Order: sequence, then structure tokens, then C-alpha cells
Amino acid sequence: MGLAIRRAAIVLFGDSLTQRSFELGGWGARLADRYCRQADVFCRGYGSYTTRWCRAMLGDMFPPAEELILVLVLLGTNDSALEDLAPTQYVPLTEYAENLSAIINRLRRRSKFVVIVTPPCLHEGRRIAHQQSSYQNEASGFLERTDSSLSKYAVVAKEVANYRDVPCFDIFRQTSIASVCEGRDLFVDGVHFHKGGQEYFFQRIIASFQIQGIELSRIVSQPDWPFGFNMKMDKETWKKVFRDHHYCHNFVPSLNTATEDVIYVGKHFIFWTFTTLLCLVLCFSNRKLSARSSLMFCDHKYETDCAI
Repeated sequence: MGLAIRRAAIVLFGDSLTQRSFELGGWGARLADRYCRQADVFCRGYGSYTTRWCRAMLGDMFPPAEELILVLVLLGTNDSALEDLAPTQYVPLTEYAENLSAIINRLRRRSKFVVIVTPPCLHEGRRIAHQQSSYQNEASGFLERTDSSLSKYAVVAKEVANYRDVPCFDIFRQTSIASVCEGRDLFVDGVHFHKGGQEYFFQRIIASFQIQGIELSRIVSQPDWPFGFNMKMDKETWKKVFRDHHYCHNFVPSLNTATEDVIYVGKHFIFWTFTTLLCLVLCFSNRKLSARSSLMFCDHKYETDCAI
């Protein structure tokens, strides 16, 4: 009998802010740790990508075999690039809204929850300092995106989420308050989070789950297989624990591993014996056919020689 789906799946979909979420101490890695053995957290983050490029790749990027319960979509930072300084990344607000809406529609067919996360704010001072540190004399001194332009994309992201009736986590507002009003240092380069920023982002995401009523703990409350300490009572207890477990109630543990091994070896022996015999029959048939062809050729040659 087949097993039920063993783990739920959570997908983090976005640009480099998502890609780097699996850095040491990153918010994605923290989510994976939080739901360890309950849900698989997949990182689908692509540095420098915009909604235009992400929309084009939706057909072949999500885990097909697992139960997709949540997709977090974090896009907009690259879309907000200034057209004259980063024309290949710049996506107009109207197209950004259209792309985001199309992405939501596609994901809702697959996932129980789709959540839009607004891009975080931009720390312009830290961005300029990073540029000068990285490029020194070759630094342009101009920002390829601004906090003001980014704020417009955050507003549109909220509007699209509201229109499509999906939850929206307004990280732009929260990071703006933390960075500007509270003076917190969240960014390593003005755009991407350092370790402290990653932790802050993770805490805000978890808090937003509770506010929006997304009770992941109820959905993925059972581990994929029983915990080891529940199967240590005696040699036979683990079998009952397996049978009673929520995710493997259709699974009956084998009573004799040695028997399984014998069956396994027997099956392979029969398969290879049959294959070998088949090959021998084919080879013998080919040899007879070849011999017959050679005989016919000799007869034909003899007749020809006699005629001459």
C-alpha cells in the first residue's frame, strides 16, 4: 500500500533577498529549522531577478510530488531600479502589478496559502558607502534605485495582494520604522540583510503568520515519521508506533528484515537469469541466421563458378 504524503512543502520565491535567506542565520534557514521534519522549505530565490523574469519561469520550478502549503513571494527590489541607470531591470509599476497578479493566480492553483511580502526599505547611506567601498574611484556616486521609488512598489504589492485576496506582509513599513525611526542596523549593503537583519526579518514573518491567521503549526504539527524517543520502549514498540502514526497509518513495518532481503535477492536473481537466457537465445538465433546466410552465399558462388 502506498504512503500518504510525508511532508508538506514551503517555497520561498523571489530575488536575491530570498536567495540569500539560506545564508548562515538567514530567515529562510530559520524557517527550515523551525519546521524541521514537518515541512520541507525550498529556496527559489534568484539574484537580480524581476517579476518579469520570474513570471516567465513559473512552469518548471516547484516541487511536484509534495503537498505545497505555502509560497512566500518577495519581489520588487529589482523592479524598482531607475530606468536610466538600470534599464534591463527596470519594470514599470503597471507591469509590476500585472506580473505580480499573474504570479499569484498561478500559485493559488498549487498552494494552500500564497503570501505577498513587500520588498524591504532601502538604506541609501549604507548603499552609497557599499558602492564606494566596492568600486572606490570607479564608484558612480549615484543610486541605481532609491527608497522613494521602492516605496511605490511596496504600495502596489499591497494593492495587488488586497485585490487578489491574499495575505500581504508589509516588510517595507516595518523595516523603515526599524531602520529610520529606531536607528537599527539591518543591512550589509543597504539592500541585503546582515545576520541581525535576517533575524529581524524572520521574527516579523513569524509574527505576520499569527496576525494573518496562517496557522502552519496546525497544518504541519505531525512529524513525517515518529520521533525516535517514542520507539525506544522495547524491541516491538516501534512497530505499533509506526502503525499508529498519522502520516504512515497505511504502512506496516516488516516483521523480518532477513525475509525481505531473501525476496529482494530472489527477484534480482530471477530477473538476471531471464535476461541472460534471453540474450543467449538471441545470440544463438543470430548465429543460425548468419550460418544460413553464409551457406546460401556459398551455394550461389558455386553455381556461378560452374556456370563460368
